[in-house]
Amino acid sequence: MATFIGDYTCKVDVKGRIILPMAFKKQMPPDARDQFVVRKDIFENCLVLYSIEDWDRQLEKIRGRINPYNREHNKFLRNFFKGTAELTLDANNRMLVPK
Repeated sequence: MATFIGDYTCKVDVKGRIILPMAFKKQMPPDARDQFVVRKDIFENCLVLYSIEDWDRQLEKIRGRINPYNREHNKFLRNFFKGTAELTLDANNRMLVPK
């Protein structure tokens, strides 16, 4: 399990891509370095990056605590998933950030 710690300011190129910080990539096992889940943070103006494995664990934890028939819980889930996307790194360690 990788834990990405730190704040990184990344410039977005004209095609809407950012370069994955090398410190993050080095923390990943070699077979899990190309795919990630990114989501817009609910409370801050930033992006949150997860490995696929960590994202699956996070979802399992959330689903274990959420009542799908509770209106407030559904509102939380909508906000949590809003702006979430799976990303794949290209050969130059760039990922296309969805708008």
